[in-house]
Amino acid sequence: MKNLDIRQALKESNIKHWQLADALNIAEFTLCRKLRHELSKEQKENIFAVIEQLKKKIIRRYNMTKEQRQIAQNELIMLDMKIA
Repeated sequence: MKNLDIRQALKESNIKHWQLADALNIAEFTLCRKLRHELSKEQKENIFAVIEQLKKKIIRRYNMTKEQRQIAQNELIMLDMKIA
């Protein structure tokens, strides 16, 4: 199996393929196809940087109080309304 280091990092971080793909602005299917072949050092560095960002995001969300999560959710809803 190729890219075991990336797969292991995802597993240890409890990050799903779709979450990584979303952060990379690609489809989950595209990510899975890319992982079939060994990636270059630069590509891996980019992916590991994104995984670290996702881990920090998850930690921040986990450490939020229920009220803080509700405020953040309301801000996202309002932002969606402005865009639409």
